[in-house]
Amino acid sequence: MLRQSRTPYYYKNSVNILERLPPWQPLKNKNTMIDSLDKLINSNCRPIPKSQGPMNLTDAQGLLNLLDGWTFCADLNQLCKTYRFGSYSQTIDFVNRVASIAQEQDHHPNMEVGYQRCKVAWITHTVNGLSESDFICAAKIDAR
Repeated sequence: MLRQSRTPYYYKNSVNILERLPPWQPLKNKNTMIDSLDKLINSNCRPIPKSQGPMNLTDAQGLLNLLDGWTFCADLNQLCKTYRFGSYSQTIDFVNRVASIAQEQDHHPNMEVGYQRCKVAWITHTVNGLSESDFICAAKIDAR
């Protein structure tokens, strides 16, 4: 269960843009936190009950630091990254690899596909925010 706080939290993402995050405070056990990229890659997504709420800022920051090039899109409450490719067919091959990971994990991203680029955005809709599953899938994409 998360508790609302009156103090806003701020997070400096990997491209050095200051973004305002929702004011969440952790009230859960931190012993389950994944602390390495290998553990993320080798983990599997699990269903997140709505009652759990979104991941707190401290945990999200720790996991975001493990990922290369991913940012927290505060306006959409999503984990985002844009990939660039040499051709449209390479972009579509990438989209198909992401779709394969999403099906394996039963956790599906939002994707914007364009010529030579694809933006991938993860969010756990049941909690309207980030969960460990979003970071697991992001790590799996970058590992393939």
